[in-house]
Amino acid sequence: MIRKEINFGLQGGLQREAATNLIRCAVTFNSRLLIGRGSREANAKSLLGVLSLGIKEGDAVTLSADGSDEAEAIAALERCLTQA
Repeated sequence: MIRKEINFGLQGGLQREAATNLIRCAVTFNSRLLIGRGSREANAKSLLGVLSLGIKEGDAVTLSADGSDEAEAIAALERCLTQA
């Protein structure tokens, strides 16, 4: 299992379009992927779960991956959350 904390970098927060892009990326991996903010976590492959976290620009976000492609998954999710 890999865990990594990043600062969310997209202006305007994690709204529907950015969340959809994140999920499109996440579903390409076999690993179990979680995204967290504060004490809450959600399945990174679930739109409702991701949106329920209310992630805003500059928030500290924790990414977790567990599986055969976990390192690649964390790197890809980090790119989705820090680059426009």
